[in-house]
Amino acid sequence: MNRRKMFVTVRPKIVGAKLVLAVIALAAICTCVTAQENTTTLTPTLRIAEVVALGDDEFVEIVNGLNETKNLRNWGLVIDGTQIALQEHSLESGQRVRVHLGKGEKNETNLFLNSAVDLNDIAGNVTLKDDTGENVASLEYKVQPDGSTTYTMTAEGFFEYPESNG
Repeated sequence: MNRRKMFVTVRPKIVGAKLVLAVIALAAICTCVTAQENTTTLTPTLRIAEVVALGDDEFVEIVNGLNETKNLRNWGLVIDGTQIALQEHSLESGQRVRVHLGKGEKNETNLFLNSAVDLNDIAGNVTLKDDTGENVASLEYKVQPDGSTTYTMTAEGFFEYPESNG
């Protein structure tokens, strides 16, 4: 198997984060069904699934799609160019955590950074960096006049492809 670094970008223009994720899942299923001979399975990723930039409780939701637990200690979020360190938090495979910028009490599904940083109410970019400073995922968001949000998601990582026969 060859290992190549590849960027995967999804550019849906759909209302609502849950609908965006449903479309992405459907596209992945359709891709696997239509590519029967040369089936390539995308490597699971850690990704930013949602940004809520309106209201008093702004947060960034991170989902662990990896097959292993990740500790977010020494990881960071870059919000429109400003880096914020994440706290110690074990994010198990298949789990999600909401990283709130304001104050609150930490639990299994919520981290509170007590930060003075605010998400832009109109549009912005959030990047997740690992403990080595490498970009793991980013999400560009735009809040529509009706209050819904559209996203452009990018996941980064190493993906494996079968070696060619010729």
